[in-house]
Amino acid sequence: MTTYLSTADLAAHLGIAEQTVRHWRHRGHGPRYHRIGGPRSRVIYDPAEVERWLAEREAGSTSEESARNQVAAAGSEG
Repeated sequence: MTTYLSTADLAAHLGIAEQTVRHWRHRGHGPRYHRIGGPRSRVIYDPAEVERWLAEREAGSTSEESARNQVAAAGSEG
């Protein structure tokens, strides 16, 4: 069985504040998640999904990252 990550676990794993994870989730920028229960209940993250999400953001240079961000921004304008 998979051991899921809480918001606090994910923040610690990434070395960021829990509020940043919550902000990403609210804006749709973070890894996919599961909500257990009602609208204000617990959120959990599948570690495999977190790794997939991180791999999508891997860059070899800042210019590669900038180009990827420009493509993403152009796609969201349409």
